[in-house]
Amino acid sequence: AYPIPYQMLPPPSNQFSNHNELLEYVRAFSKTQEYAVTIKRSQADKNSEIKNMTLGCDRSGSYRNRLNLTNNSCCRQTALRLLSCPFELYGQWEQVQRMSAAGSHPCQILATIHQNDSSSMAISRTIYNTLYSICQERLNGHMPVQALIDELQGSDFEFKY
Repeated sequence: AYPIPYQMLPPPSNQFSNHNELLEYVRAFSKTQEYAVTIKRSQADKNSEIKNMTLGCDRSGSYRNRLNLTNNSCCRQTALRLLSCPFELYGQWEQVQRMSAAGSHPCQILATIHQNDSSSMAISRTIYNTLYSICQERLNGHMPVQALIDELQGSDFEFKY
């Protein structure tokens, strides 16, 4: 591998309500640090919505010598783009939303995330922040009582207030 001329900092920790926010944030930060981030892997659910994805440095990976050439038998010397950069970022938010809707407690959600991904850095505060973001999105900018009234007005219930 080639030496890296300066230290490339990882993006600061943050909370995101969807994968597009995460991608925009990481790409904007990495641009200030003069590197690029790409999607290495992603998994979608049945509705084609991304449930988790792994981001990585565009310099990660290494070349495979598919033609079994040696340095002497190669026709020309070229610069290598891939430097085996170890940077990788993994995001799961749909799982938190699904488990919360099913009635799971934050400690159960956290245990499941750590069971599925042992390298996860999630803590209980991460889960609570994600649940708060989901709740705010569901309230659509209204107070909880106003959201309840709106929901009741849209249903067949009779009520007075």
